Amino acid sequence: MTGHLNDAAHQLDLSATGCHYVATGITSDLADTHDQAKSGQQTAAPALSPAQYDALKALSAGEGKLYESPRRGLGVTRVVTHDGNRVSIATFRALVKRRLVTVDTSTSLWHGQKITVTGDGQRTLTQHRPATAPAAVAAPVSTAPSLAQKARQRHAHLTRPALPPTAHPR
Repeated sequence: MTGHLNDAAHQLDLSATGCHYVATGITSDLADTHDQAKSGQQTAAPALSPAQYDALKALSAGEGKLYESPRRGLGVTRVVTHDGNRVSIATFRALVKRRLVTVDTSTSLWHGQKITVTGDGQRTLTQHRPATAPAAVAAPVSTAPSLAQKARQRHAHLTRPALPPTAHPR
């Protein structure tokens, strides 16, 4: 019995080693695929909304600041460009998430943290054309009555009582 238990323990140990090798291979393949996808994303400029493009352009023109506003209570974070224009916090967070800007966190939010446009942000500005809304194309206007209008006219004609030729409706 002891021999069978030792053999079973050895088989379990071999199975665990095999599972470890398979998991390591899968993890390595996923990491390689992720790195290839990431390098492909870095070469192409990310699609920016017009607001994100304008904010990135304004922040690249000079020193922007991220600060905590004391006027409206705690927790109100604001972004201001060098010329005093505000950038919405949602737009700013989208730029940070895409790694187009960085924030110097060595100073406190009360004094203002310097915002810098990264190299990826500069490349995005040179490669990206701001998205514009497609021009609305007016549909041709038809003077012919629609099917619904024709049906209403037929229904009204069928349900309207006939008037004598001399009677005039008032």
